[in-house]
Amino acid sequence: MNGCLFFAGTWCRNLAVALASGKLKGGMLGWELLVWSPIQSLTTAVAGVIVLWLFGRHLAIRLSDA
Repeated sequence: MNGCLFFAGTWCRNLAVALASGKLKGGMLGWELLVWSPIQSLTTAVAGVIVLWLFGRHLAIRLSDA
């Protein structure tokens, strides 16, 4: 579930940045949103899930002590 949220959040951010910048038109916008954005979103999701997996147990221990 976390991976999907990382993926969707990164892709939506890339969409907003691409549209707001106004620099990408036509084919370049499509290429950005259909190729590069999913690649970036996937790598961000994988990295995020790995970080959560590595530090999840440590954070759970610290939260239960409080």
